[in-house]
Amino acid sequence: METGAGFVYMEDSMSNGLKNKKTYYGLMLAMVFIFSSPGAFAANVTLEWDQPATNADGTPLTDLSGYIIYYGAESGKYSQGLDVGNVLMYTIYDLFSDSSYYFAVAAYDSSGNESDFSNEISVTGMRDTTSPVISGVYAHDITTDSASINWTTDEASDSLVEYGIFTSHENASPPDPAPVFNHNMTLSGLLPATRYLFRVSSQDSSGNLSVSDDYTFVTPNLQNSPPVISSFKADPYSGRAPLTVAFTVNVSDIDGNITGYEWDFDGNGKIDAATTTNQISHTYRHSKRYSPRVRVIDDQGGKAESRTKISVYK
Repeated sequence: METGAGFVYMEDSMSNGLKNKKTYYGLMLAMVFIFSSPGAFAANVTLEWDQPATNADGTPLTDLSGYIIYYGAESGKYSQGLDVGNVLMYTIYDLFSDSSYYFAVAAYDSSGNESDFSNEISVTGMRDTTSPVISGVYAHDITTDSASINWTTDEASDSLVEYGIFTSHENASPPDPAPVFNHNMTLSGLLPATRYLFRVSSQDSSGNLSVSDDYTFVTPNLQNSPPVISSFKADPYSGRAPLTVAFTVNVSDIDGNITGYEWDFDGNGKIDAATTTNQISHTYRHSKRYSPRVRVIDDQGGKAESRTKISVYK
């Protein structure tokens, strides 16, 4: 809405001595948009004027009782009149935001005598059709399964983030309808070690929508906890050659699954056998002291090793 301001000349014609009095009224007109929805009723107008102090003959004005605001859709033809009482400012609500209005003010005294209209001021309707300007989009606090998205807008508006692996609009965060300038949304349930596309959008209370360009972020790999070997047992651990020994390894993994066991019976660094179970047997045929070794591997590549002692004699 356009805003007009200035001094309006009002010529009074009250029969109680205000007749033909010429007094300047300071009148300021302002239109304020308050959109709760994109509907037609959306605008308010605030009028302000100065109080006259004297009658036309120079005597003090003592019986001024109030003012009436007249307005309508045509110049000089006022379909509405509001008795606002003895105030110097008044706001008219629920006007059509896409219409033009013409306003004038008249004063009245305690006997009900009313002055002529003031000069006319018009306000041209102009609906809010400007979308919010989105800037400063970035992702931060990125974990293996979540990320925070921030951006700003130049007017209060709601918040939404769309995201996906192949396109930026496969999924959407729950929308936040709160009108804000600084936006923050958290995405959850993400996959680790994955590149995501995302875009943000904000809509103002007039229904004007802005959608950002596409941006990207990458979630990190899971930090794997390796297997933990609690015991590596040999039964028996000593005896005459040939000595058959049964090996058992007990292991746990808090964030994975054990996928394999590598056995080095001589302890010389060479893998002699690989299994998917935690038990195996081996026969030693030569008298010697051995340091057999087992390596446990989980499904994320984590590894753990342990050794024990075997004594074989003649």
